[in-house]
Formats: sequence, C-alpha cells, structure tokens
Amino acid sequence: MTQTYPFAVSSDEFKSKRVLVTGGTKGMGEAIVRRFLLSGALVVTTARSPLPQGQNPSLFVQTDIGTADGVRKVVDRIQQEWHGLIFS
Repeated sequence: MTQTYPFAVSSDEFKSKRVLVTGGTKGMGEAIVRRFLLSGALVVTTARSPLPQGQNPSLFVQTDIGTADGVRKVVDRIQQEWHGLIFS
C-alpha cells in the first residue's frame, strides 16, 4: 500500500474508531482501508485472496464472507482480537 495520499488528512479524524472493510485488498476497498488507517482508525479487512505485500491493515482475515462459515470466521477473529468493533 502506498504511503502517499493526494488529499489532506487529519491523523486523528477517526482516532479510537474500529472499522470493518470487506474486500479491502484491491481497488475501492483498498482505498477505503488506506483512508481510514491514515486517519487513525483501527481497520480490519477481509478478502478471499492473501493480503498483498505492502498492505498493513490493523487486522486481516482471509476468508470468503459469501459463506456463513466465512462470516463466522470474521466475527470470531474480531471478537478474539478486539472484543468486538465497538469500544466498551
């Protein structure tokens, strides 16, 4: 993931926020992940394919969320790592 970004970004705009972006390794999904990360959010992303070199989301789950098992895998991993998406 490139570190340059063409627009002004506040590094604390999304500080203390947790974000889930599905399909976040290519195209628009990758751009959304990058934007949230640059703005201070913790970002979990999913994809069926492995995480490309150079991309560094806070958490990555390789799975197919088009299946119930894939969705369960994402939910379980978020619960395990972060105890959910919302801070208590």
